[in-house]
Amino acid sequence: MLHLILGGDRSIFDWVDWNGFVPQDDYLNNFPSVGANGLFFYLITENIDNSLDTTKWIVRTSDPNKGSPGAITAIVTKSEASRAVIVGGFKAYDAKNMVLVTLKGPDSSSKGANQATAPKANLPVDIEIIGETKQGITLSYSFRITRWFINRGEYTDSHQEQNDWCNNLGDYKLASLRELSNANFLLHQGKYGNNPDNYYKRAVHGGLITEWGGLAYYQGDNFYNPTYGWTSDISNSTGSPIYINMNDAALNGDRDDQHPYYALCSSK
Repeated sequence: MLHLILGGDRSIFDWVDWNGFVPQDDYLNNFPSVGANGLFFYLITENIDNSLDTTKWIVRTSDPNKGSPGAITAIVTKSEASRAVIVGGFKAYDAKNMVLVTLKGPDSSSKGANQATAPKANLPVDIEIIGETKQGITLSYSFRITRWFINRGEYTDSHQEQNDWCNNLGDYKLASLRELSNANFLLHQGKYGNNPDNYYKRAVHGGLITEWGGLAYYQGDNFYNPTYGWTSDISNSTGSPIYINMNDAALNGDRDDQHPYYALCSSK
C-alpha cells in the first residue's frame, strides 16, 4: 500500500497512524494537486523494498513541452528517514520502504528584485511515478498539478508591494485565501465548507498550505518561516487585507496593509 508522508478528510488521510495521504482510486484526487518548486514528499510502500538500490524509478509527465522553462516534473531520490520524522512527526518507516519525491518547475529569476520574472507554468500536468523492483513488482503513483506557486524567499513587505511583486512576475498574482487554505473565517468572510475551525483541515484540493502543511518544514526550498503572509482578499468586517498563518493556514484581517508579511504568488 502506498502512503504519502504528508498530509485531510478521513477518506483520504490516515488519521490512525498519521501516515499522511492515502492513494485514491481516481488519480485526480491524489495528493498533490498544487505545488511549487522544491516542495517534497515521501512515497512509502509498506513491506516492499523501493529503495534506489533495488528499484528503478522513472517519472512520466503529460507535458508535450518537457524541456520548456514552464515544464513541471518530479525527481525521485534516496529517502532520508530522519527527515520524515521531522516533517510532521509521522510514523517512522525503514528507509528501504520510502523514496523522496521533489517537485521541479518554474521559479522566479530573483526573490528580492522588484522586476523579477518567472516562466508561465505549463498547467495542468499529469505526473506518474513508476518503480520496477528487482522482484518484478511494478509500483505506480499518479497525480495532477492544477496550480503552481512561487514564493518570495525571505523577503517580507507591505500588502501593495507584495501584490506588485507577484503581478510583475508575468503570469502570477498574489494568492487568494482559498488558493491557500480551507479554514473557516466566520468573522471576516462568512461560513465556508464543512471545516468548523479557523485553521486548515488537511485535504486535497483545499489550498497550498491545507495540502502541504506548515511551510516552515520547507525552509531549504526558499520557503522561509515568517509567521504570516498576505492574501489578495479583503476582510468584510475591517476592510483590511486578509493575512494567513503560514503554518496552520489560520486567517485574520485585523492589521493594516503596511505590515511586512510574506508573499505567495499563484498561477493565473
